[in-house]
Formats: sequence, C-alpha cells, structure tokens
Amino acid sequence: MADRLAVGLAKSVVVGAITKVQSVIEEDAKLREKVKRDLVSITLEFEMMQSFLDDANEEMKSKVVRTWVKHIRQLAYDVEDCVENVVQLDDKPVFWRRLLPSCMVEPLQLDQAVEEIEQLKGRVEEVNNCYRR
Repeated sequence: MADRLAVGLAKSVVVGAITKVQSVIEEDAKLREKVKRDLVSITLEFEMMQSFLDDANEEMKSKVVRTWVKHIRQLAYDVEDCVENVVQLDDKPVFWRRLLPSCMVEPLQLDQAVEEIEQLKGRVEEVNNCYRR
C-alpha cells in the first residue's frame, strides 16, 4: 500500500514537472516568434518612412518635415541597435532558466529583447502615424 502511494506521488510529480517544462518551452518559442513578427512589422513601417524621406527632400524647408526626419533618423539608430542585440541572441534554448525562481536568475536576454522591440514598435508606429496625418 505504501509502495503504491509512493509510486502515485512520484508519477504526480513527474507529470507536473513535464507539464511545467513543456509550458516553458512553448513560452520561449512564442517569444521568439513574437520578436520575428514585430521585426517584420517594424520593417514595413520603415519602408513607409523611407518613402516619406524620398519625398521629404523637396520639403526640407518645413520645420515639421525636419522634425520628422530627425525623429525617423533617431528611431532608425535605436532599431538598428536593438536588431544587433537580437541577432546576437543565443539560439541555444535557455528555457530551463525559466524554471528557476526569478530572484535566482537575471532576466533572460530574450525577454529583454521582446520588451525593447515592443517599445520600439510602438515608437515606430507613433512616428509613422504622425506623418500620415
């Protein structure tokens, strides 16, 4: 009877561990996909900005146009820096670190990249929306 209980408890712990590990692996994969989608979105927005810049040469006398150009240039530098960080992300899965309590490990580079890209995506959309008006 005690042996059955021990086996039953062991099975429960193993099932819980497997479920947790699978969940963490899926979360890691979703974050990597989100980074890719956001970078595609940023690229599309930058293509629109590039078109604006192509037309802006004729309108550089306008203070508003010069301000947009300045914002776009700074944003492009920030995106370039962020993309360099994303490219340097290690492809080796580090999902196992998500299993540890957050107080024991520093934030994962992937998590930081996702957050930074989300912020940049928002900035890109704001700048793009400004000149569309």
